[in-house]
Amino acid sequence: MTPAERSGIGTPLVEACRSRGLTLADVARRSGIHESQLSFYSNNRRMPSVANLVQIADAIGCSTDEILGRRKWAT
Repeated sequence: MTPAERSGIGTPLVEACRSRGLTLADVARRSGIHESQLSFYSNNRRMPSVANLVQIADAIGCSTDEILGRRKWAT
């Protein structure tokens, strides 16, 4: 994994969309965030604000942790 991949949400964002059969256009319509902005996030060119992260998670139907690439740890 490259430093850019570690510092962005691109891979988890794309995987969350793909696993639910959603495109960035779908997420854009549901979230109100422009598709070009979502593209920046999915390509690790920008990081969303906390408010946008929540909107994206709600639009996809997942947690912000999933988009951030956080995994549940066994306790």
